[in-house]
Order: sequence, then structure tokens, then C-alpha cells
Amino acid sequence: KQICLFNGPQQHQQNSLVNPTNPTTSNSTHRTTTDLPENIINHCTGPFTHQNLTTAATRYATSRFPFQPFIVRFDTEQVNLNQFKESIVNHFKSSHQAEVEILNCRTSKVKCNNNDIDFLLYLKNSTSFALLYDKLNWPLTIAGKEFTFPSWPSIPPQLSVIIKNVNINIEFEEFSNEVKALVHDVINVVRMNNKFGNDIHLVKLELSSTSTRQDLLNAKKLIVNYISYDVIEFLSPATVLICSKCSGIGHFRTQCTEQHETCKTCAQAFSDLKNHRCTADPVCKHCSGNHLSNSAKCPVTIVLFPYNPPQALNNSVMMKLDELMTKITDVKDHLAILSSKHDKFEQFMIDKTQQDELVKQQMDLLQKNDHELKKDLVQLKVLFERHDNMFLKLLFPMFEDLFFFIASTNQDKRGNTLDADLKCRLERYLIHVKKSRESKQCCA
Repeated sequence: KQICLFNGPQQHQQNSLVNPTNPTTSNSTHRTTTDLPENIINHCTGPFTHQNLTTAATRYATSRFPFQPFIVRFDTEQVNLNQFKESIVNHFKSSHQAEVEILNCRTSKVKCNNNDIDFLLYLKNSTSFALLYDKLNWPLTIAGKEFTFPSWPSIPPQLSVIIKNVNINIEFEEFSNEVKALVHDVINVVRMNNKFGNDIHLVKLELSSTSTRQDLLNAKKLIVNYISYDVIEFLSPATVLICSKCSGIGHFRTQCTEQHETCKTCAQAFSDLKNHRCTADPVCKHCSGNHLSNSAKCPVTIVLFPYNPPQALNNSVMMKLDELMTKITDVKDHLAILSSKHDKFEQFMIDKTQQDELVKQQMDLLQKNDHELKKDLVQLKVLFERHDNMFLKLLFPMFEDLFFFIASTNQDKRGNTLDADLKCRLERYLIHVKKSRESKQCCA
């Protein structure tokens, strides 16, 4: 490595784009530069040493593409750049009625094997990037050849926004799901961290649509779980170019005029830095501070990229807000418990209603059976009365007459009994018939 890039202290620097159609520019390409005040570019004020930016450093700053490339790999070298670009443009024009603006396209075989070849496609604007970011929009073949993606670019700042003042004590997964439900074009919800790796009150939304991003920026607000959050533009952090040989600012190692290499710890120059085993305390070459010479905390770096953070809110207000959020979380937990108990009670009432309905059905069935039994008893009583009437009014008189007739025929002309045994039986039968009639009359 010949250079070291360090982020500024969480300062977002606005990037400006050089017009690709400018006739004074030798290469008609889209470049990204970092806006810096001229007095800061030319020199550092105060006790710091004079820092001139070389032409190479300026060229480095103005030769960065605005988006990461889409890397497309073929297993054959029969596809050329023109065929590749024409296939991409024609496919999106015919299938998606969209114009893909290509900034640059080149090939590479650095990470390829055998006959593989990579095509690096750089896009001009965020609309084209968002269109190609969806893999479903890509054609099945390009120039009649199958292809693969060895890697996939990350979502750039041009498709991201920042949500401010998001409490760090909230349930972040629930917050992310709620945001994705509100804004359907959100791909990722990322909690931002400071340089120590701790969570901060900023959340980045990575989107797949430029129009959705613009709508959020125009609205300037996003209401999540009845809380309104400020939405601002996400700008990538600025970087400082530091020479890896002398730790100077603003030039490459190849343009360095120093003869010896400088130790980043003790700031001493040595002819062969590999033989140097530094055990001294860190001393900055630029400001003599107790940090490494290539540290982003160096005041020289801070002067190059001055950090003017917004005035912090009153600590008491933040404490009250945190306390309020804690109480809201407690209330939410209590509401969740009440909701659970309410659901259990509702289930109990549903079961009780079903049980009551079952008991009611059984009681109705018993009442119906009782009614039918009463009807059967009435019918049986009628039958008994009919039988009683038939015995009392028909059968018993008929038996008596029959017995008297048989008894009369059991006598001769003189009135003597012919069969004494038959006479006894007839008398006994008459007694039984008489008793039966009397008992039925008593029951009636």
C-alpha cells in the first residue's frame, strides 16, 4: 500500500461532480471531488508546517467514481466492451423502458482464473444504480453468454438517508421492521456507531429508489411508532491523503521527496524502517502530540477538515428524554402484560360461552325427552283405561255368564251336580273375577 486514508471525525463533506461534457476536460468522465477551502488546501495555519497538495494528490481526489462498480464475470473472453454495454442498455430499454447511463466500463483479470474475465460497470447516476441493484432486472444472458456476479456493491450514500435522535434503548429489530413496513423501498436499517464502536442516536436507511429517498428528504420527517424523527441527507465522510513513507499530507508515496522513511510512532526517519523496532511513546510528526503521525485525531487533519458539530442539546433535556423513553418502555411492557392477560380472559370467556352453549343444548335435549316421555305416559294411561273398561264391562261379565252357563250344564234333570270338581273350579274362578273387579274399581 502506498497511501493511507483516514476518515474525518464524523464530518460529512458534500461531494461535487465535475461536468463530464466540459470541453476543457481531457477525459469525458464523471468525477467526484471533495470541496475544501483554498486556504486549507494550500497550507495549514498556526504552528503546523506548510502542506502543499501535489498534482498527483489532486488527480487522486478527482478520479474517484461516484458509485462502486457492478462486477460481471464471464467464463470466456469472446465478449468485448461494446457488446457488453450495448446488451445492458438495450435490455433495460426494451424490458424496463429505462435508460441506463454508463459512466465507464473496463475489464480486469486480477481475480480471475483461466479464461474468466471481469467487466467493471460504473454508472453515472443513482437512478441507474438503483435499477441495476435489483438482480431480477438483469438479463439471463449478455451478448449470448452466461455470467455470474463474483461480488455485489454496497448501497451508496446517494441512496441513503439519516434518521436523527433515535433512542439507543429501543428494540431495534422492532424499529427496523416498522420502518420497512412504512417505507417499502428500505433495504437495510443500520444503527450508526462512533469511532469507539458504540451505538449513537443516528440510524441510516439504505433505499432502492431515488424517488423514495427524495420524498423522505422533502418530508424531513418520519413517524415511527407515533414518534416523529428528523430525516436528513447522508453524506459519506471525507478522507485525508497521508503518505505512507514520510507521513506527510497531500501526496503519494511515489511523489515523496524524502530519502528516508519515517516511523509513524516516534516520528524519526530511518534508512531501513524494517530494521527499526520502535518502543518509544507515540509522537506526532506534525504537531508533536502523543498520537501516531497518521492519526485522524491530529490537529492537522482537523484543520484540513474542520468539524463543526451542531450544538448539543441540554444534558438535562436528553436525560429527561431518556427517562421518558424508559418510562414509555415500561408502560409498553405493562401494556403487553395486560394485553396477554386480556387475551387469556377473552379465551376463557370464549371457552365458557362454548361450555354454556353445550350445557344449554343438553338441557334442551332433556326437556325434549321429558316432553316425549309425558306424551308416552298419557298414551299409556289411555291404553290402561281402555283395558280396564274392556275387562270391567266386557270380559268380567262375559266370564261370569260363561261360568254360570257351565255350572247350569253341570247338573242333571234332578238338579244334582254331575262333576263336583268342575263346580269347585267354577266357583273359585267366579271369586277371582269378583276380587279383580273390586280391585280395579278401587284403583279407578
